[in-house]
Amino acid sequence: MGKIIKNERARGIANAIVLIVVGILAICFYRLAANVFAIASGSVLIAIGCLYGLVAVFSFGLFDPFLIVPAIVLVALGSWIVADPGIYLYLIAIAAAIYLIYSGVREINYSIALKDLKCRDWWVDLVAGILFLIGGIAVFAVDVMGGDSFRLVTTFVGASLLLEGIIELILILAFNRSPRWKKRKRGDHDVVSEQ
Repeated sequence: MGKIIKNERARGIANAIVLIVVGILAICFYRLAANVFAIASGSVLIAIGCLYGLVAVFSFGLFDPFLIVPAIVLVALGSWIVADPGIYLYLIAIAAAIYLIYSGVREINYSIALKDLKCRDWWVDLVAGILFLIGGIAVFAVDVMGGDSFRLVTTFVGASLLLEGIIELILILAFNRSPRWKKRKRGDHDVVSEQ
């Protein structure tokens, strides 16, 4: 059980660090990071589409038309992203807003579960969930109220990701997240009961 908790803790720390780095990149190197991301995403889709096309043509000597359609769609989508990354990046910002809303709801639900388990500091998850929820809604509000400024939306998303990473790191490193359980012996069997 201890090894599982250590692995989960290490994975949580790695995820928080990735969120912090992505948030900093989105804030500081907006244009460069956006262009590199769009070109890399489009290129990967084109490569996967070409691979599908090759498999469709050379699969066991038989032509497979069900692989040609995804190949054409992936190459077309990848080409569109590389040619016009603006719309793609806008959709990524909206997807990040949806993720923040989802993350906020998940954190609020998690805080309720922690409260039911009588964990200390369950309220920190509640505050984090509310902040994530507000951040996601605010990204949509910026878009609705003159969302022509993609930079503002991206900067806000970057700040939200940075905040999420920092809060997750604090939660993992500073607070004891385990429920209060005590172990007692009854005969030959270990019994775990809640304090």
